[in-house]
Amino acid sequence: MIRFSALGDIVLTTGPIKALREQYPDVKIELLTSSIGAEVFSEQSLVDRVHTLDKSLSFWGQIQFFRSLGPYDIIVDLHANLRSYLASLVNSGQVHRIEKNSRSRRAFVKDKFPRPELKKHVVEKYYDCFQKALKLDDRSLEELRPTLLNSPTKSEAYNNFRLDKAIVLHADASQKNKIWPYFDELVETLLDQKIPVVIVGQYKDALISTPKNNFSELCLDLQNKTSLKELIEIMSQARAVITTDSGPMHIAIATGTPTIALFGPTTKEFGFYPVFENTRVVEHDTLECRPCHVHGGNTCPLQHHRCMKDLSVSQVISALKKYI
Repeated sequence: MIRFSALGDIVLTTGPIKALREQYPDVKIELLTSSIGAEVFSEQSLVDRVHTLDKSLSFWGQIQFFRSLGPYDIIVDLHANLRSYLASLVNSGQVHRIEKNSRSRRAFVKDKFPRPELKKHVVEKYYDCFQKALKLDDRSLEELRPTLLNSPTKSEAYNNFRLDKAIVLHADASQKNKIWPYFDELVETLLDQKIPVVIVGQYKDALISTPKNNFSELCLDLQNKTSLKELIEIMSQARAVITTDSGPMHIAIATGTPTIALFGPTTKEFGFYPVFENTRVVEHDTLECRPCHVHGGNTCPLQHHRCMKDLSVSQVISALKKYI
């Protein structure tokens, strides 16, 4: 199985792999991925072996690395980019490749006309590849939900903090347009109600300010202070997670923790929308300019960024009330 990046896409493979394992428990699965994929699967028992591509290798170095793998009966390419094409080309094995519908996605951004092929979630597209290769039962979306198993992590950073009472906040995203501007206000609102908060994320500059009021002891700021393993553990123990459309959003969903996702420039037609139990989406679903970019983009084409600025703190709190 091939999937190099990104974090969220890799996490989403776990549900379909689990469904495959349930039906073929003796199948041997090897994963070709990047360092972040190897980290995701380091604590999982879903695959038998992980091959990590060193992206610093030259073109020919990568070809030699790909040739050193296998042979395989089946190659399932869940990435469908140049590297994954090369890896499948130089290896033996029947190849089944994901249909990403990239052209349809770009066309939808341009004309906003819904297309039938964009109704499938990414986990369904992954599972389609497995079904093409093997005789597998049909599975519901919930049965294909990503899943991450955790081994308890002891960390002084949060060991004495009641995570089960806390709301975890993740403010970052791969594209600037997907960042919500009111996380500071949300922190203050939650703390005013004496609801503990844990702030997580890996980014150059902190996106959420640590409060200085009398409730500061209820706020644990772990921005740029956690490993991926620790992030999974924190989210798995939390009362709920509020996050942007990002890789950590998929981690939260995979742990089974109630998740509130903030969607702006991206929409469900791209296949990464939270559709699983205990997930809620807060979005401006009547804004005609959505979606404006396949990946979210870094600048608003209309210069107003209403898709995120019009999402109020009260809307987020209202969505959260179901879980607290």
